Amino acid sequence: MAVNCAFSVAGEGPPLILIHGIGARRATFDGMVAGLKDRFTCISYDLRGHGLSPAPTGRFGLDDLVDDLEALRIRLGVEAAHFAGHSLGGMIGPRYALRYPDRVLSLGVWST
Repeated sequence: MAVNCAFSVAGEGPPLILIHGIGARRATFDGMVAGLKDRFTCISYDLRGHGLSPAPTGRFGLDDLVDDLEALRIRLGVEAAHFAGHSLGGMIGPRYALRYPDRVLSLGVWST
């Protein structure tokens, strides 16, 4: 069951969903959002158990995190978006793209 993740939206233009890694939160992307919000609608969110998003009881895996992302996309009424993920977000993004290719305009991933 998907978790209703806390999120922020800033800017105008095509949607860009930013996915953080383990131990981080959506505020990790504040600097990036400041630089991109004039060209993109930047959507950042807290993964389940991070930041202001609830931590479900029991175990969960990568597919559950993909479910959370899809639930967020639906909740925001976004048809398709650009996605950028860091660390764990760099695993969620590609898995999401495999499951929902028609909803992905582009995908960028990186790790440190």
